[in-house]
Amino acid sequence: MIVSIFKLVLFSIIICSFEYSKKVRIILYKRENIYLERNIINFRNNRILTDADNQFDLYDFYQSTSNSHIKKHKENNTLPNLNNADEKTRNLIYKLQKELKETKRKLDNIKNDELSIQPIQDKRVIKID
Repeated sequence: MIVSIFKLVLFSIIICSFEYSKKVRIILYKRENIYLERNIINFRNNRILTDADNQFDLYDFYQSTSNSHIKKHKENNTLPNLNNADEKTRNLIYKLQKELKETKRKLDNIKNDELSIQPIQDKRVIKID
């Protein structure tokens, strides 16, 4: 009698453990899906970026989006070849590039100055009767 009860209890424990392991697997699977859904960013062109918290090179990402855009529209070369341009346009492009570099330098200097030298202002509350 005791042996049969022991067998029944042991059998029920084994069956419950199998069911519990299935439930745990399902719960873990759902948790993984939830975490994956949190780390996904959708862009306008329906590209998906996963693991948004990890560092990555934005240049490569944007390069890949432009490459996919080119493949989508079956264009071989979207950028014009500037080597074939005449002398006036080359000079104009060169001047514009110089101006861009100068303005970038100025902006960087302004940002650095603002960070290094910030005046401390006394903030006092004055009650006027």
